[in-house]
Amino acid sequence: MPSTNKNAILMVINTESIKARYAHPSKNASKPTFIDNSGQFMLSSGVGSISDAPVGPDLTFLANKGEDVSFRAVSIYGNSDDAVILYGMKYCSGDKVFKAFKSHLVALEGAAEPNNGSNNGLPAVLTGMNFASLDTKVALSGIENVYINFALYSLADDGQAQQLYGYFQWESTIGVNARQA
Repeated sequence: MPSTNKNAILMVINTESIKARYAHPSKNASKPTFIDNSGQFMLSSGVGSISDAPVGPDLTFLANKGEDVSFRAVSIYGNSDDAVILYGMKYCSGDKVFKAFKSHLVALEGAAEPNNGSNNGLPAVLTGMNFASLDTKVALSGIENVYINFALYSLADDGQAQQLYGYFQWESTIGVNARQA
């Protein structure tokens, strides 16, 4: 019987670092610019994280076969100045730890947003908002190298819109160890 445990992984991407190192990225989502793995960080939902390394581009966490895993990405700015959209993850090498990744979009009609009319943002204003993730299931314990694709949008000169800066890809190592009963 599949587990009901859900593992959330958040990727935080230092967009300033990427823009400083990659001035002319690909504008073709099918041919993203390959980047090194400095400036990208992965955090797990906390329960079951076993990584001994400081926060970085690779991650090891606890999960059993059949458990759900949801990957999300955000810029170091929380997507307010620069924004990132995670649009693909696929097997590169190693164990085939994950089943196929599927894009998932959740639209909330009453998502909490800071109240612009108060000094501290409270009480929150409820508004429509979309949330995206790439979801998969754990196929087995092991270590998989994956290609991770994201689009980077930078703040336009008018300060009111975000425009495509480029498409990027990096290789990351993700380990999954079985939970102990």
